[in-house]
Amino acid sequence: MGRTSSHFQSIRGVDLHDIELFFTHQNVNFAGCDSIQGGPCAAMGFPLLENDVMQFKLDLDVRVQVTPIYLTYGLFENMDVGIMLPLVSTSMSGQSNAEVFPFGGPTAAHFFAGTPSIPSLSATRAVNGSAFGLGDVALRTKILLRKSPRGNLAILGDARFATGDQEELLGSGYFSARAIAILSGRLGSFTPHGNAGYIFRAGSAQNDAILATIGFDDLIAEHVTLAADLVSELQVGRSTLELPPPVNFDYPFKRTVTPTSIPSMADNIVNGSFGFKFSTTNGFTLVTNALVPLNRGGLRPTVTYTAGLEFAF
Repeated sequence: MGRTSSHFQSIRGVDLHDIELFFTHQNVNFAGCDSIQGGPCAAMGFPLLENDVMQFKLDLDVRVQVTPIYLTYGLFENMDVGIMLPLVSTSMSGQSNAEVFPFGGPTAAHFFAGTPSIPSLSATRAVNGSAFGLGDVALRTKILLRKSPRGNLAILGDARFATGDQEELLGSGYFSARAIAILSGRLGSFTPHGNAGYIFRAGSAQNDAILATIGFDDLIAEHVTLAADLVSELQVGRSTLELPPPVNFDYPFKRTVTPTSIPSMADNIVNGSFGFKFSTTNGFTLVTNALVPLNRGGLRPTVTYTAGLEFAF
């Protein structure tokens, strides 16, 4: 078992404490609108109240801690099966500051409180909450295909079930499965390895991805092993996080409003992993690891820390 702690800091490189959203008015156009309003209703920005913009500034703090309990059993000499039960603790707090920017005129068409002549154009809301419970349970199997003094070849299959409460941020809410080919070598105490595979995610909330890892383990002392990896997850297909397109105004002059500060980009994930394994003579192994983002894709912490304890019997 172990414990992994993540304090999320950014989404696609944008600081979670400084997210901006801009809401614009619907383009009002209907039969007879031109004669009623006295102008070109088909033009975005006419009548003038369509030019009002509402800005939201979001300040979010999201933390996730996972304590996975692993159990692996060797069915045969070249095959084992396992189960992983994650205990997940999540917390989230946030504050939104909203402000209406009226285009002009003696009275306000959009406001939060007050009256059109004496409007309140700003508002603030804050929320916070936490949850603890079982996350998405995983079943896995590993099959050793080839073993030699110079290296090994194996395949890993993993299925995750939507047992965690999605609304409480304890699970993804959808089934997922992955298949990975694992190749490892041995050069004395130095053991390079590489993995390649694919992860399938059901539902429409997340993309499938191609998985690739390259790294090594190195026995640097009698009971101390250094581990370093480059871990990547490359998005397949168009991103499921669809952002609204820019809004183009035609009246009374042409201009463009970008609805969000979050960029439109692929949520490819590349991390650097660095850690140590400390083994003991009684079968226990202490594992420590730090996972550091190397690119901007997805929802990311600055560093993800892991500490675990393994026992072989």
